[in-house]
Amino acid sequence: MNNKISEERNFNPVNFAHLFTKVRTIGFSAKMIDDKDFILYREELIKEVNLYSKDLALDFAKILSSQNINYYKKEIYDLIYTCFSHFVEIYNNLHQYKDATIKTNIRIARTYLEDIKKKLNENSFATSLENIINFLEFFLEKFKDQLVNISI
Repeated sequence: MNNKISEERNFNPVNFAHLFTKVRTIGFSAKMIDDKDFILYREELIKEVNLYSKDLALDFAKILSSQNINYYKKEIYDLIYTCFSHFVEIYNNLHQYKDATIKTNIRIARTYLEDIKKKLNENSFATSLENIINFLEFFLEKFKDQLVNISI
């Protein structure tokens, strides 16, 4: 008989927003892939997303993998960082942002996504990134009420 206690829990939108913000704040660069905090928060973020969707967790794992951070040009990850920053800004300022400001930030983030897709010729990496951006937008709509009164 296995005496191991297993913790079952559901996706936690507040935890996701905190982890996503931490990973984005640390940044994505070749010099950060060995950073203990980056590794910790990346792995925790992927675990949290996995509670929501295994396929989406694989997309996050692909985009945030050390291998891809080393493989793709710094320019691509600078664009991803800026794209993600628009969502982090929304999460951090939900308590004061109006819908028009939120929509503007999402539209700006999507322009960065389109630029990345052009540079990558619509490869599977770009598809994974688009899946993440679609999720970030959906996440905001679905969990906005839970996030508005917290400090991220």
